[in-house]
Amino acid sequence: MKNYKLGLDIGSTTVKLVVLDAKGQIIYNQYKRHFSDIRSTMMEIVKSCYGSLGNLSGTVKITGSGGLSIAKWLNIDFEQEVIACTKAVEALIPDTEVVIELGGEDAKITYRKGSLEQRMNSSCAGGTGAFIDQMATLLNTDANGLNELAKDYTVIYPIASRCGVFAKTDVQPLLNDGARKEDIAASIFQAVVNQTIGGLACGKPIRGKVAFLGGPLFYLSELRKRFIETLHLREEEIIVPENSYAYPALGAAMLSEEYLEGNNNIKSVPFQTNGRNEISIEEIINRLEVIVDIKDEDVRKLPPLFQSEAEYILFQNRHKQSGLKKIDLQDYRGKAFLGIDAGSTTTKLVLIGEEGELLYSYYGSNEGDPLKKVVSVLLDIYEKMPWEVHIAGSTVTGYGESLIKAALHVDIGEIETIAHYKAANYFLPGVDFILDIGGQDMKCLRIKNGAIDSILLNEACSSGCGSFIEGFAASLNMTVEAFAREALFAEAPVDLGSKCTVFMNSKVKQAQKEGANIGDISAGLSYSVIKNALYKVIKIRDQKELGEKIILQGGTFYNDAVVRSFELISGKEAVRPEIPGLMGAFGAALIAKERYEEEQKPKLLPKQDISDFFANTPLTVTDAWRGSMGIPRVLNMYENYPFWFTLLTNLGFRVELSAPSSKKLYEKGIETIPSDAVCYPAKLCHGHIKNLIDRGVKTIFYPSIFYEKKEYVDADNTYNCPIVISYAEVIRNNMDELKDINFLAPFLSLDNDKVLVNRIVEEFQDYNVTLQEAKKAVKAARTELDQFKSDIRGKGEETIEYLRKNEKKGIVLCGKPYHLDPEINHGIPGIIHSYDMAVLTEDSISHLTPLKNKLRVVDQWTYNSRLYRSAAFVSEESSLELIQLNSFGCGLDSVIPSLRRSCPPFILNSFRKLQEQANIIWWCCQRLTRLQ
Repeated sequence: MKNYKLGLDIGSTTVKLVVLDAKGQIIYNQYKRHFSDIRSTMMEIVKSCYGSLGNLSGTVKITGSGGLSIAKWLNIDFEQEVIACTKAVEALIPDTEVVIELGGEDAKITYRKGSLEQRMNSSCAGGTGAFIDQMATLLNTDANGLNELAKDYTVIYPIASRCGVFAKTDVQPLLNDGARKEDIAASIFQAVVNQTIGGLACGKPIRGKVAFLGGPLFYLSELRKRFIETLHLREEEIIVPENSYAYPALGAAMLSEEYLEGNNNIKSVPFQTNGRNEISIEEIINRLEVIVDIKDEDVRKLPPLFQSEAEYILFQNRHKQSGLKKIDLQDYRGKAFLGIDAGSTTTKLVLIGEEGELLYSYYGSNEGDPLKKVVSVLLDIYEKMPWEVHIAGSTVTGYGESLIKAALHVDIGEIETIAHYKAANYFLPGVDFILDIGGQDMKCLRIKNGAIDSILLNEACSSGCGSFIEGFAASLNMTVEAFAREALFAEAPVDLGSKCTVFMNSKVKQAQKEGANIGDISAGLSYSVIKNALYKVIKIRDQKELGEKIILQGGTFYNDAVVRSFELISGKEAVRPEIPGLMGAFGAALIAKERYEEEQKPKLLPKQDISDFFANTPLTVTDAWRGSMGIPRVLNMYENYPFWFTLLTNLGFRVELSAPSSKKLYEKGIETIPSDAVCYPAKLCHGHIKNLIDRGVKTIFYPSIFYEKKEYVDADNTYNCPIVISYAEVIRNNMDELKDINFLAPFLSLDNDKVLVNRIVEEFQDYNVTLQEAKKAVKAARTELDQFKSDIRGKGEETIEYLRKNEKKGIVLCGKPYHLDPEINHGIPGIIHSYDMAVLTEDSISHLTPLKNKLRVVDQWTYNSRLYRSAAFVSEESSLELIQLNSFGCGLDSVIPSLRRSCPPFILNSFRKLQEQANIIWWCCQRLTRLQ
């Protein structure tokens, strides 16, 4: 009897079947996407196997993320996917040292040299096969089409891969700016590489022979190419096995045979046939037919959105009360006011009359060219507008504000949040809470005393936004409207939680597998959108925080099911305007009307017209009698570079500084970053060290500074933050390239120059630095640093005097010294200056007033001490406002929000790594407009 072995891998997006003969040779294999219908897909490929091989019998194992329930229902043994894949690797490619495996919703890196170690994604599915599918739809293609495009790339753009929604926000402006699809496609693949290496390797180098497994890496040659180039792999180090997409299924098949040999991992005997642990293909088919109606009772259910049609009618009637007077443009006479909302993916235009009547509206995709879309809609308005109507005023808002305003000579450019607030207050006077959910983002505006008091946006995750509902509806070949209607009277909505959109997609698939119908899933998704908004973005703890007058707006709230979900979860009735997706444009039109003055001439084009901070000079190579010394342009070096440059120069070293920060420089060091949670400024250190090494620098000086010089007599201490203190040690222990480099990373303190002199002699003993040389160098360095800080304070005082005299505004841009890095601050100082405001740093004014109120935290961190004192000064200075910059991942800054009651109001701008520039500009403009 032939000993056939069958392996089934039921993954998050595909099903794989492999059949091995007695010699272990593959005689049948198939790979097929299941599109959420796992049972039908399994039936299809098993019957196909039956047609090819007949009713053979053999041992069987099932593996994969979706295989456990199926194995239970079929009464077939299950094996964990990691074990199955490892078995196949050991048997077929034993020389492999590192395995990189990408699946539909998971990513893994397995280190096989020495002790076995595996890294796998957990709470986020960015950078997986499903992420690639999401990005491909933006370019109107599929994964294979993306691969073909990438073959002809010339430029790699930085694209976020942590979240598919944020990646869309990076890709869309590139499309808007006319970037080649070929370049965007390759950039998407590079984003996957960055996410996999940066998020999973976490500093453990990928070296030796590397095997690429999984469907995406098998079918997408350009994705493999991006990995190979990023990891600098030689040809002999690259392993791309035949049938690499099927390795878990292969391993499952191999392990099924081990069942016969008494494998201790097997817990039970699921079947007995002909005296052997075998099953025929026909029997598998029979069992598949039986499980069609099986449901898993563990799937959690939520209350129906509406108990009856009568309840729904009452709901509709209540929301119709927030209607809007409409007049056909053809029947209107008089002045009209235009509002344009140029979003990142959509364009909205509204034309209103003198009494606020809606005359014309447009909502649609910008099709990758926002200016062209606005022009086409504006031409349509001109075509339909009677000659007795003229556009007396116009306002533009949104991502494309600057472009549209300049190109079409729009009268007013207004920040988006102000436009949204204007519209919300029109429909609900005295509104105090606005929840806006769009396709790619969520934001919450709290209103106090008629002004925007706070703005919250989703940051590191964008799960459950409207685009997810839209995408899922499209996957079912349904319109969003039809999909939403299915939710209204669903009897058992599925609780899908509020996790990553890709993982939520898995829960949807699981629910389908358990028998949930479309209505149950649609209603469950509506619940999830609101849960994500309230519990993850707003982080609501008490329903009172939602206010009493609530407006729901944004395109997602056209969906009655989402509106109802909000009311059920929050326990509050809300107002959903008749035009939730047009609120930005409507608010812009209202602003144009309010600011219109008689006899003002509109600027809008008529129809016929539309058809280095580090500037010290180092010693020359000849004059540097002790050689060269590299310094990375990172972290505390932005604080103490004048000190170290002067000290090293006086000791006879030529100082070589690493290149300015950039996305490419960051990517140079991404492989050695040990933690994905550390702040972006720290992650940049790896690239700066790599830059110095690549330039041939053989000695690098990167001291770990425990204490700074005490600046305030009332401060509790003068610590640097743990990252600033110790990151040189992180570099030392995670960058193998340093083995051939003289890496000087002494622990030093700058609070006592006498002690520092002795430490310099100790640390530079190999260079025969004398005590006298060290004293002279430290004295010169201290003088230089003191003068540097004095210059900054002098300029701060001079600027404040100028602001007072000229009645102008200034922004104190508080942060860490490294926020001077343009790569880290994203050009915010320049944006502030464009608003005719001065920019001051916290250390330029923190000396001007002592703390008058006792802090509720220990005042022991040097950088934060400046922030507290700057805030105290700003609270007494009418010409100044304060903005705090915070790099995502900063633990010390987590205490700052708790001090807002004891300090003056300020704005906190938190940066994610690699955040797209358009988002930064948008965030900054929101805050600056509020300050104006």
